[in-house]
Amino acid sequence: FKNWNWSTLSCVKTREARQKQISQTIGEYLTSSLPVLTGYVAIAPPPVAVNNYDGTAGGTVTCQPGSTYSAAAFNCVNSEGDITSPTSIGSSATNGTIAAAAASYEGTGTNVGSSVDYGNKACAYAVNQVLGLSGVPSIDGNSVQLMKDELDGGRGVPVSAGDARAGDIVVWKTNTVSHVGICYDANCSQVISNSSSARAFTQKSGTNFLGVQGEIYRVK
Repeated sequence: FKNWNWSTLSCVKTREARQKQISQTIGEYLTSSLPVLTGYVAIAPPPVAVNNYDGTAGGTVTCQPGSTYSAAAFNCVNSEGDITSPTSIGSSATNGTIAAAAASYEGTGTNVGSSVDYGNKACAYAVNQVLGLSGVPSIDGNSVQLMKDELDGGRGVPVSAGDARAGDIVVWKTNTVSHVGICYDANCSQVISNSSSARAFTQKSGTNFLGVQGEIYRVK
């Protein structure tokens, strides 16, 4: 140290480090300084209690992070108003829980065996899968006619299109058309059901399907 001259001490490296730090964004600085803060975890919203249309208490629905439960849509929606799949559905039958279950089941394949013609004739099967997700006992088996008979026999209450809500069931049954789906919104302007061609719960229509006007029921 005998040749050390404090008057010529260089601060170049210190200035370079400081300039580099200043030029960093806050995110870069936090990432480099605190490696554990490389991302964030979105907090899921709490479960929302859902009432029946008669005002009685029903089940609960938990939406995805970034989505909230809309009483108007009877479903989880994101900031753009699009329906999103709930992360969980509590027990007890309500239109809201059935509608939420339908959103959760959308896109699910129905090619599950010969009893439903490998997804080609799985509309009743798909509706019963949705009901099961919402805690509702199935309505007969995989037959549209038997499902309609049970709805007419006390499992359902007929409602008009003007009173229809998301979660109601729509049945089309004639000599030429045999199909069933679930209302996806108020007034049942959109119905979701099994697609024979896709063999999945993806078919969207109105209450008029293949020229046949469907009958709407509220599940009991």
